[in-house]
Amino acid sequence: MTALFVALGIMVLALLALLLWFVPHLLHQQATRVAGETSQLREMLLDLLSEQEAVTMRQTQLGSSIAHLQDQLSSIAEVGAAQPVRQAQPAE
Repeated sequence: MTALFVALGIMVLALLALLLWFVPHLLHQQATRVAGETSQLREMLLDLLSEQEAVTMRQTQLGSSIAHLQDQLSSIAEVGAAQPVRQAQPAE
């Protein structure tokens, strides 16, 4: 009977040792995976921010182009309103 208790004690100690090795190993694997995912997310966020900056710059350029076009159109309209409309002469 004593041999059975000794064998059970040894098995319990072996399982405990295995658990004490395996849990930190799993935690290390998870930390490594989280670090990799964090770096990927950081890269994706930087890409997103640079794309957002490019979009903002393009919107600013488009806004100034539209304002310039409106100015040109109003200038053309003013010139067109100042000149009388001429009738086309029939060809003889």
